[in-house]
Amino acid sequence: MQTRQFGSQTTDPPTSGAGSIEGEGGWVWIDVLLEGGDAGDLYALVSELDLDGVAVGDAIEEIDLPKVDDFGHHLLVVLHGLHEDRIETSEIDCFVTASTLVTIRHTPSQGIDALFAQLEQNPGLAIGSVDELLARVSDVLTRRLLSVLEAFDDLVEDLVGQALDADPRMLSEWMAIRRDVAAVRRVVHPQREALDLLRQSPSPLITDTGRRRFSDAFDVATRVASGLDEARSELAEILNAYRGAEARQATDVTKVLTVY
Repeated sequence: MQTRQFGSQTTDPPTSGAGSIEGEGGWVWIDVLLEGGDAGDLYALVSELDLDGVAVGDAIEEIDLPKVDDFGHHLLVVLHGLHEDRIETSEIDCFVTASTLVTIRHTPSQGIDALFAQLEQNPGLAIGSVDELLARVSDVLTRRLLSVLEAFDDLVEDLVGQALDADPRMLSEWMAIRRDVAAVRRVVHPQREALDLLRQSPSPLITDTGRRRFSDAFDVATRVASGLDEARSELAEILNAYRGAEARQATDVTKVLTVY
């Protein structure tokens, strides 16, 4: 288990527990990377925050789609981000208290690493409340999903050409792309719903500024969800085009055989 911390009121990340800057009017971000399922001292790390034990256990098991659970004095926000080396998502569990954000993940995240590095290099960016930090994390993770649409746009033109030529190699590529689109689409719609809940949340842990930031992330999620829905429709049309071209080829062959 790897753990790193950043405090909004300190130039250097604190080296002790989450309570090291509490009471100073700031917040602390504790980012936990679980490797090989080793939870290590995670329970000890979060016990002082009085987080829901079942929710922490679920975070360790990585079993949830995006959602929001309100436990009163803290929130659990489950988000998904894109893997670094393949089109697949992984779970990031975010626990939010009045002064602490704990992110628990099982895989590296380029978006979270970039945001963490930004805060360390420029502490002035840390101005704001802890829910605003969570909104920035949500925005970074959701924007990374846009790369799936960009990859689809790059591939679809070649796919259409293969379909119109009735190239049998198209089917295996079509199935791989459809699988990737379906995998991301499965989590984008729940993530959009979670962000919608956060931008309208009555929880005292969410500020007006935080709600505006969550609205921005919600807009990005809506764009991704709509794009993936359109991609699924395009894939269906491409398959129909392939079947039509294949049928025409079969008809041409029949005509030639009839002539012979």
